[in-house]
Amino acid sequence: MKWGLYPKMLLAFLAISILPIVLIGTFLYSQTKSALQDEAYSRLEAIRDAKKATITQHIDEKLLNLEGLADNEQVATRFEPLVQRFSSGGLTADRYQQLAKQADPYFNDYIKQFGFYDIFFIDLKGNIVYTAFKEPDLGQNLVTGDLKSSGLGTAYTDALKTKQPTLSDYSYYAPSKEPAAFFAIPYVDPTTKQTIGVLGLQLAGDRINQLMGTTAGLGKTGTLETTDADKHEVVTAFTPLTVGQTNWGLITEVHTEEVFAGLTTFLQRLVIALVVLAALVVLAAILFTRTLVRPIRQLVHSVGAIAQNDLSQPVTASSRDEIGQLSRLFEQMRQSLVGLVGRVDTMSRTIDASLADLVVEAEQTGSGTKEMAAAMTGIATNAQTQSGTFDQYTAELQSLAVTIEQTAETSLLVVSSTTQSETLAANGQTDLQDVNQQMDVIQETMQEASIKSHRVQDASQNVLAIISIIEAIASETNLLSLNASIEAARAGEQGKGFVVVAREIQNLAKQSKQAMVQVQETIDSILAETTDLQDAMQRGTEAAQDGVRRVAQASSSFDAIVTQSKGVTSEMTSLSHANRHVLETASHLVQQAEHLQSGVLAAAENNQLASEQSLTFSERMDVVHTLTEEIYTLSRELHEEINRYTIEQ
Repeated sequence: MKWGLYPKMLLAFLAISILPIVLIGTFLYSQTKSALQDEAYSRLEAIRDAKKATITQHIDEKLLNLEGLADNEQVATRFEPLVQRFSSGGLTADRYQQLAKQADPYFNDYIKQFGFYDIFFIDLKGNIVYTAFKEPDLGQNLVTGDLKSSGLGTAYTDALKTKQPTLSDYSYYAPSKEPAAFFAIPYVDPTTKQTIGVLGLQLAGDRINQLMGTTAGLGKTGTLETTDADKHEVVTAFTPLTVGQTNWGLITEVHTEEVFAGLTTFLQRLVIALVVLAALVVLAAILFTRTLVRPIRQLVHSVGAIAQNDLSQPVTASSRDEIGQLSRLFEQMRQSLVGLVGRVDTMSRTIDASLADLVVEAEQTGSGTKEMAAAMTGIATNAQTQSGTFDQYTAELQSLAVTIEQTAETSLLVVSSTTQSETLAANGQTDLQDVNQQMDVIQETMQEASIKSHRVQDASQNVLAIISIIEAIASETNLLSLNASIEAARAGEQGKGFVVVAREIQNLAKQSKQAMVQVQETIDSILAETTDLQDAMQRGTEAAQDGVRRVAQASSSFDAIVTQSKGVTSEMTSLSHANRHVLETASHLVQQAEHLQSGVLAAAENNQLASEQSLTFSERMDVVHTLTEEIYTLSRELHEEINRYTIEQ
C-alpha cells in the first residue's frame, strides 16, 4: 500500500509534535517524583535527627537521674539497711517488710516523676534486695539465677566491672513480660566510700515508645522504628545511635503511597493536560497539513494533465512560498511547451506541403528521365541503323569508282555504265536524303533530350531549394527539441514525459537532416551527370550538324552526277574528263561517307552513353523519390505526435 504525501506529513507532524509532549510529560513526572522523594528524604532525615537528639537527650537525662539518685539521701538511708535485713531474714522478715514499706512511697513517686518503670537495690552477691514495683524479679540472684543473662543482669555485671554507669540494650525481660532496658551504677556508701552494691533503674518503655511514636511531619503512615517490620514499600532514613556501650539504629520511614500521593494527582492533571494539548496538536497538524498539501495536490493534478499531453489546463499558484514559485515555473514551462508545440506543428505542416510537392516533382523528374533514356535508346538504335546504311553507301561508292575506271578503259560500255551510274546516283541521292532525314531526326531528338536535361537540372535545383528549407526546418526543430529538453529537465520528475517527446522530435529532426544530406548528395551527383549528359548531347548535336552538312555536300555531288549522267550521250567527247572528275568525286564521296560514318558511330556511342546516364539518373531519382517518401512519412509521424497535445479547450 502506497501512502500519499498527506498521511506521511500528518504522521510526521504528529510525531514531531506529540513526541516532545510525551518527553516533557515524562520529564515533568520524573522531576516531580524525584522532588517529592527528595523532600520526603529531607523531611525524614530532619525528623530522624530531631528524634535522635531527643532520645539522646532523654537517655542522658536518665543517666543524670541515675547519678543523682545514687547521691540521694533516701537511697543512702535505705540501701544498706535493706541489704542487711535481706541478708539476715530475707524478703519475709518483718524488719525487711517494715523498712521496704517505708521506702515504697518515695521511690514509687520517684519513678513516676522521672519516667522510670522500676528501681532496683542489688547487693554485691547479685541479690535483688528491693524493687518499687514488686515484680517476680524481687529476691532473685543476677549471678546464679535465671536473670543472669537478662538485660538487668548484663547491666549489673558491666557496672561492677567498669565502675561506671551502664545501660543494657532492649531485650525481653520475663518479669515484666515485655522488652526492657536497664540503667545500673555502682553504689558507694557515703560514709565508708566502699561499693556495697548496684543501684538500677528500669527504663519505662512507654516513654521511649512515646518518643519513637511521635510522627509529626511524617504524614499519616510515618513511623519511627529501630527495625522495619512493615511489609509495605516505604521511604526510610537511618542513623546509628550510640548510648554508652550500646549501639542502636534509628530508622524513620513513610509509605511511598503517601509520599507520592501528590504525584498521583499531579500525574492525573498532567495526563489530562497532555491529552488536551495532543488533541490541539492533532487538530493543528491536520489543518496545517491540509493547507500545505492542497496546493501540492493541485500542482500534481496540473502536471499530470501535462504528462497526459493536455497543455490546455493552466497551472495556478495560490501562494507566494516555494510551492507557489514551483507552480509558476510549471506554468511558464507549460506556456513554453504550448508555443513549442505550435511552432513544431506549423513547421510540420510546412514540411508536409513541401515534401508532397517534392514527391510529385521527383516522380515527374523520374518519368521524364525514363522517357529521355528511351529516346536516347531510340537514337542509338537509329544511329546503328544509319551506320549500316553508310556501310552500304560506301560500298556503292567504291563500286561506282570501279565502274568509272572500267568506263575509262572501255567506251563500249559507256552507255550502260552511264545508265548504271545514273541509277546508282539516283539511289545514292535517295539514300542521302534518307540520311539527311535521319540526321534531322537525330538533331531534333538531341535537342529534345537537351531540353529534358535542362528540365531535370531545373527540377534538381528546385529539389535543392526544398532540401535547404527542410534542413533549416530540421535545424529549427532540433533547436526547439533541445529547448524542450532543457525545460523538461527543469521540471524534474514530472518532465520526464516531455524529455521523451523532445528526444523523439530531436531524433526525427536528425533523421530528416541525414536524409536531406543523402538527397542533396544524390541531387548533386545527378546535376554533375546531367552536366556531363548535356556536354555529350552538345557533342552529338555538333556531330549530327556536321553529318547534315556533309550529307548536303554529298547530295550536291549526287545531283552533279545525275546531271552529268544525263548529258553523257551529248558529251561523249568529254567522257574521259568526266570519268576522271567522277572518279575524283567518287573518291571524295567515299572519304566523306567514311567520315560521316565515323560521326554517326560517335553519335551512336554518345547517345548510348547518354542513355546509360539517363538510366542512372532515373535510378537515382527513384532513390530520391523513396527518400522523399520516407521523409514525408517521418514528417507525418511528427505531425501525429504533435497532434497528441491538447493546447486549447
